[in-house]
Amino acid sequence: GRPGPVSEVVSDADLPGSLTLVAGGNPGQLTVKVTGLLDEMVIATAEQLVEFADETSREVRFLLDEDCTGSVCGAKSVGDFSGLPAKAPRVECGQERYKVSGSSLALINNACAGGTLAHLFVNGDDEMELESPLEPKMPFPFFYYGKPVSTFFVGDNGYMSFTESAPGAVTSSVGDPRSLGQAGGFPAAGVLPFWDKLVAGPNGVCFRVDGDAPQRTLIVTWDRACFGPIATCGDSTGGTLSFSIGLEERTNKIFFAYHSMIASGANADRAKGQSAVIGISGGGPPACNADECTSEGLCANGDACGYSEFSALTTVISGTPLPKLEFEPQGP
Repeated sequence: GRPGPVSEVVSDADLPGSLTLVAGGNPGQLTVKVTGLLDEMVIATAEQLVEFADETSREVRFLLDEDCTGSVCGAKSVGDFSGLPAKAPRVECGQERYKVSGSSLALINNACAGGTLAHLFVNGDDEMELESPLEPKMPFPFFYYGKPVSTFFVGDNGYMSFTESAPGAVTSSVGDPRSLGQAGGFPAAGVLPFWDKLVAGPNGVCFRVDGDAPQRTLIVTWDRACFGPIATCGDSTGGTLSFSIGLEERTNKIFFAYHSMIASGANADRAKGQSAVIGISGGGPPACNADECTSEGLCANGDACGYSEFSALTTVISGTPLPKLEFEPQGP
């Protein structure tokens, strides 16, 4: 019976839950609309026209998911119900751990191949860490281990850190790469598609954003890097190493893609990861060693590892096509 819309705001902690609208007379019809927000940005909407017979109660259940992005979905079900569904686990929160698996993602393109927003480093740059050249520094809302990311740093040695200042992970500061499950490993929260002693290639590191809000992906590509020490990349021994990180807005997933990992001579196996570390780190001390940490990001006693390591100092980046990795945040 009230003119105009009636609105109510609930947080994720309140869900699943219910709101009851009491008719002041004979409403006949009522449109119920649900909008999902992430950092005040609309990520999904659904609405349903509900018809009443006199003052008969109706229950409308909504389920917002990725299918409701870019279009308006209807209610999951309409009718007479009792009770609420069981509270479902939020598997994409990332407060505790990340799961690592082979990726079903069709394609993460080389960001240097077209539509490049910006790039860092020039051919031959070595032992350098630079902040995101984008504006804003992180182009969309992204959460890592449950914390919002406002900026990041990129190292020419094949890593990205989610830190407010340079992570200090260059070889001259921390020594050679070593397992993330080892004390004194990578010193910050970050992602490591190929942490090794590298030199920037002719395009350095490129950045590109694919897709539209709220389903954008930030792609960061190390293009034709090579093994150091060397003045400039280009010879076969130094290698041609092109690989990318993809950060997905809606899910907070992280993808690694390898485009070209080739070197000759003493570096042939090194291009496959023989002296590299591949994985992601939450930035804290590891709860257990790598041989005790599962692909679900859990130690043998059930504690979160604090990292997810695909490999350390192992020849794994080979084959046709080259592997693609997916790191998916897992909630409590």
